Amino acid sequence: MANYPTIEDESERKALDVEFERLVFAVPGAPEEFARDFIEPALALTTDSSTHVHWLDDKPAFHHLRATLPLEWLEKYPQMPLLQARALFQMAADHGDRSQLNALIDRRFNDPFNDSGEDTEADKLARARHRCWALNAFFYSTPAFELAWEELRQNKDNLLAIQDRVGLFGYDNEGTVPALSAETIYRVVDSFVGKWPKVPLPSSSGSGSPKGEVAYRFLHRLPWRLASDTPSQKLPVIERMLEDARFTDFRETLLTLRAEARRQLALQDFRAPSPADVCALLDHNEIASVEDLRALLVEQLAEMQVWLMGVETDPLVTFYSDGKHVDENTGRNRVVDFLRGRMTALGLSVVIEHHMASGNRCDFTVSATISGARRLLVVEVKGQWHKELFTAASAQLMGRYSIHPDAAGQGIFLAFWFGDEGDSIAGKIDPAIASAEQLKKAILAQMSEELKAVIDVVVLDVSRPSIVAKPPKKKRASKKKIDASTAPAEIEPTPTA
Repeated sequence: MANYPTIEDESERKALDVEFERLVFAVPGAPEEFARDFIEPALALTTDSSTHVHWLDDKPAFHHLRATLPLEWLEKYPQMPLLQARALFQMAADHGDRSQLNALIDRRFNDPFNDSGEDTEADKLARARHRCWALNAFFYSTPAFELAWEELRQNKDNLLAIQDRVGLFGYDNEGTVPALSAETIYRVVDSFVGKWPKVPLPSSSGSGSPKGEVAYRFLHRLPWRLASDTPSQKLPVIERMLEDARFTDFRETLLTLRAEARRQLALQDFRAPSPADVCALLDHNEIASVEDLRALLVEQLAEMQVWLMGVETDPLVTFYSDGKHVDENTGRNRVVDFLRGRMTALGLSVVIEHHMASGNRCDFTVSATISGARRLLVVEVKGQWHKELFTAASAQLMGRYSIHPDAAGQGIFLAFWFGDEGDSIAGKIDPAIASAEQLKKAILAQMSEELKAVIDVVVLDVSRPSIVAKPPKKKRASKKKIDASTAPAEIEPTPTA
């Protein structure tokens, strides 16, 4: 029997590795030659065997090969042992060309494989290999994504395969696969929540836990991964799940995520003010953000409301002509007339019919220069009679105007309330809305919560006060002429003695 030297401790092993690499890899090209001669032959086998593909990742001498050699071997040896295929795939994903990797994933997913439907070792291996490439297509969103997902969702055990890839807690395998988008997370929960019923979850879990417990624990924690997507992407998914009775068990998690997403959406363009900004705000009332512009304009419109109703010159008459209310554009001009001087005094500019993308025009904008960059507040104006009164905030203001790169996704929706003289509410008679405040509540009720976070609604009451008729004066009794013939005779005073 041959005698092999024993390694006394870790430091001796490291010293041996250093010496080995010094002797073997001293010549340029030696690491690649060694990998092809020593590691590659085992990849031609179809069953797991002892290989050292992990050396490409572990040993610095091989690091320059990780961008090309794993992809080459995955292409050359499609039937290589699955353990080695997974290790090489991860290296290719981390260091290789993504377009080449995606093309390889789809080719391997579409490779024909023999599956007799029985549980022979060959069948199990073929199914496992095909599922591995289906999972790759799913996680890396290749052109074969939809076909791969349609296969994966058919078997409830594939939820456990997804869990193996991403980790149970969300950080176990961080970086080994791309982060799941909010829509993809919804697909997973939507497809498997009914196949793995709710079970009691003990405080601890491990490799010996029952499959049903592992699967439901993963489903229960999966909604937390929605937090990694952007607010605009995850909020619609969260709202959809909150409205679905199948996800009642996840409600508390979803409510927490929704609150956080709304906060992120409201602060997505927030920049902490510098000391100079604070001083400018306190000393000169200077604007520091689009949020400031919104707050300022809402405040100015509130002051305009007081002015319209209270000043002695009766400015409400300017919103009427020939006994009828003016149109939207004329009403907008009256508002701009009121605002322009105030905005100019603060170094802000007001522009009517501001040109936007795709030939659209915003009713008016207020702009400021903040830290050398222009910031824009967009304002959409509608009369109470307009048929798009309840949809304009999302369809026009949000969809067309606030997407301007200088607008930070924010704006103001201004509606005019003319009362009974405004004819109708959004083209219909609605007796439930009888005041400017009721109209504002009705508009807000049609807006999503995320829209309310970035769009302010102002309803300007320009209705003329009703004239109260004065009560008729009481008629004074008329004095009748006295006829001497019918008048009573005067009584002669009694003479005194």
